[in-house]
Amino acid sequence: MKKLFKAIRQGNLDEVKAILAKNPEAISSIAVPPPKKDIGQSPLQVAVKIEAFDIAYYLMEQGADVNFMEAEAEGVTMWMPILHDAIRTMFQALCYKEIESSPKMLELVKELLKRGADPNKRAFNTFAALDECVAVAHNILDNQTAYPAVQDITEKQLETTLDLLLEHGADFNEWANHGHYAGEGETNRELFLDEFKAKPDRVQELTLRGRTSTAVIKGDEDRTSHTRKVMREYCRKHNLL
Repeated sequence: MKKLFKAIRQGNLDEVKAILAKNPEAISSIAVPPPKKDIGQSPLQVAVKIEAFDIAYYLMEQGADVNFMEAEAEGVTMWMPILHDAIRTMFQALCYKEIESSPKMLELVKELLKRGADPNKRAFNTFAALDECVAVAHNILDNQTAYPAVQDITEKQLETTLDLLLEHGADFNEWANHGHYAGEGETNRELFLDEFKAKPDRVQELTLRGRTSTAVIKGDEDRTSHTRKVMREYCRKHNLL
């Protein structure tokens, strides 16, 4: 139902309420293009993605599926649970100097989990919520030159989100032993918990959605030092090592 998605995109809560009052089943509708960027997504997913907080909470109150994930289909380039969208948006807000919206998204993550969002559900890249959380935080923490002003808040957001995910049943051991690159290559444990050890350069072959690409991984480059420091300290505090 294009009217509903248009109202969400415009941030028009009153119009969303009016549409759902006439057609409650529209809450389970799926977006079709245009725009292409919303294809396959649910009303709640779009609201989360664009940080329409009042609409997102209203949709949840009306029974929106907090575990919705796009189906793998033509035109859908990435598919992930709504929880992943919220976590990703929460950290990306820090990158785009939208610091005030990041704590609001953290509260939305809390609400999704409270309402039964599954932290162990996996996305197109085999990431569960813990994978998504650490990966997006790592992109900031280990790029200090690009994001110098948000290092401290990123650390705090990472630790708080880890608390929430583990409290709601996220499988830490499964995360630690999972290959970081779409389930392949070095494990999260090797990258983010174990002491760094230089290795020979190697060619990493990755296959996503039927497409294979290669990249040279430099073995003497510690790409996760800051995130490893944060994760090791967190794990020591919580007896996870």
